[in-house]
Amino acid sequence: MAGWKQSTRYGLVGIAALALLSCVHWIRGLSGELVPAVAYLVGVLPNVVAAIAIPFVFMGTVADQKKDGPPCHILGNHANYTTKR
Repeated sequence: MAGWKQSTRYGLVGIAALALLSCVHWIRGLSGELVPAVAYLVGVLPNVVAAIAIPFVFMGTVADQKKDGPPCHILGNHANYTTKR
């Protein structure tokens, strides 16, 4: 994993968190009584996992963007950039 790009690592963490979210929803769908502590975790975990997944998916997208050049080129506003200073 040391040779992977930073955006790939962020994306994998986001995907793993979304997979965990899917597992929690699957557990919620099972019929039967759950131990109170497990029932609490099953109720809280979707919010926690989504709070982890969303920033990592966003960081994975942003980390792969172009970062060299003047700030206006990075933001896509290069028509307003002049080389005269």
